[in-house]
Amino acid sequence: MPQSKSNLFLWLNRALVPLASALSLTLVAVNLVQAGGHRQTSNGPPCQILDLSQEFYPATPLNYPRTSTRYSVQYSLNGGPWTTAKVHMSVYGQSMASPYHTYSKYTNGLTSMSFVNLPMANDSKIDIRVEKRWGAALPAKQFVTARPSVKPITIEAVHDRTVRLSTFTGDVFNGDQFILWYDSLPTENSAVEGLAFFLNPPTTPPSGTNVKVVRRIADLKDVSKYDTLDFEGTVGHNTPYVFDIPSNIKTVYLGDTAWLRGKIRFEEDGTGQTRKMYGNGVIDASRFDYSLRQCRDDATWFQWGWQALSFGVPSTGTLDSFEFDGFAVVDYNYYGTAELDNAALNNVKLIGWNGNNDGYQFGDNTYATNIFVRTGDDSLKMWGQTETVKNATVWQNYNGGVVNMGWGSVSTGTDQLIDGVYVVKTDWHSPTKESWTADLLQGELNSQNNAIFDSMMIPGTNFGNTGSPALYQNFYIEDAPQVLFSVKILPPDLGLNGLLGKKKHPKLDVPGNITLTIQNVSTPPSIKPNSFGFQTILDPVADSYPELGTGPYTLFGNIAMTFQSIQFRMPDGTVQTLSPANEFDPTIGNFTTNGSTVSFNFPP
Repeated sequence: MPQSKSNLFLWLNRALVPLASALSLTLVAVNLVQAGGHRQTSNGPPCQILDLSQEFYPATPLNYPRTSTRYSVQYSLNGGPWTTAKVHMSVYGQSMASPYHTYSKYTNGLTSMSFVNLPMANDSKIDIRVEKRWGAALPAKQFVTARPSVKPITIEAVHDRTVRLSTFTGDVFNGDQFILWYDSLPTENSAVEGLAFFLNPPTTPPSGTNVKVVRRIADLKDVSKYDTLDFEGTVGHNTPYVFDIPSNIKTVYLGDTAWLRGKIRFEEDGTGQTRKMYGNGVIDASRFDYSLRQCRDDATWFQWGWQALSFGVPSTGTLDSFEFDGFAVVDYNYYGTAELDNAALNNVKLIGWNGNNDGYQFGDNTYATNIFVRTGDDSLKMWGQTETVKNATVWQNYNGGVVNMGWGSVSTGTDQLIDGVYVVKTDWHSPTKESWTADLLQGELNSQNNAIFDSMMIPGTNFGNTGSPALYQNFYIEDAPQVLFSVKILPPDLGLNGLLGKKKHPKLDVPGNITLTIQNVSTPPSIKPNSFGFQTILDPVADSYPELGTGPYTLFGNIAMTFQSIQFRMPDGTVQTLSPANEFDPTIGNFTTNGSTVSFNFPP
């Protein structure tokens, strides 16, 4: 594809700041001082963001990989012998990339996600034995489940701290993920100390004289004679590092024991190559400082503003195509991925924690299957065109949307398909009430971006009104979401670092249009109202839009939603189908609208 981007924001462009082709990162020191759990700076860069009132960095960060102290796992394939698996864990608030935030409502040092890779193949059965390694015994069998609960996962037995479960595959299997789920004590349950199972098809390591096996950083000194890298074991130091993959490397393999301490950046030469990264290893970006995540334009600190998986693109030429399969990305300080164009993803997993730790940013011509994300900001960002997502498992942390349609006006909604999303958990505590306003200059969004389906798009948007419009279908949501729909046109958040910036001033006196079809959704009713419409600016002058007048100004345009087979699982065990008779019922559809034309269509 020519180097022409549908998304014009600099922060979303894959071509940020090029690195040299050598696989290295020049480390620079910043004068940071720990003070009572908070972090202070002396002469830090202007791009640094610190919230000293609510943000705590660990005095001694954990050095990953870390064996889980919460669970141990054994597995048996097709009735064979029991094998002990390696269980890793990520602990919230215990790395520089994921400092503790008081408004997360998590418990500092206690909230964690353990995860284990297990081998699977076509037409196979796996038995899994889990031991809870701390605290009280597990609850009775009827209170132990697996999520997504609609997938064929059976709890075979529960005794004391041990649970045995099983599942199977069909004649085609390309990966899957699920979560052990139980409630015990308030501090001892799956919501606090989660365990994710990553079921992985077999992979074949590369071979031949063109393969460079990498077991330490020194092995990357000169890779100019190779086209393949094979990472094995723990590679990297306890300092920030970028594994910069030069354009001569076509294939990167992450072995079963591979743990890369750093970020991955693919350098592109504009020739439109096909490149691949696969294997069941882990990319660990925990050593990059969260407070420096908006430093992409800083001459010294730009690497801290890169995504955990990013791309260096020349100013002219054709983008490379990528195949990504099998690996996990954990504890990143900024997005999990840069914009993914011309990419096919399968069985990729992301684990992040705080705001700005977004999940997958889908660009143009991208296809994703059997993916997992637990993160603290927008999980599935449908920001390009010709995008497909199938079989995604999502745990949404305390902030962000499960499906985000965009934050600007350039998301087209053209030829987008989401088919199969399983929302195993949402940790939102807000919004606590419906809002059609926000303090734009202060970056106060009133949590309007916390929803299963959310739009933060602005005037000038024309989403889903050209070509083949977006279709989102087959969603299963385990628990009642705080908000199911937040589909709005609103002004850009001028106080949000790294988005449009305070120097940008897009026109607001133009329409914003959204057309979207959502079908086959099973969910409890939302806790708070579902919003469709256009935000009101209470004081345009104070919000730097004097051209809109001195009184309240409501944005305008057209929002047309089509709903088919939206099923609400009611508290009494019945199911209510969304219809014109209950769309505004506060106990069922709980819809609200504001401003210009908003229409709902309910085909049979």
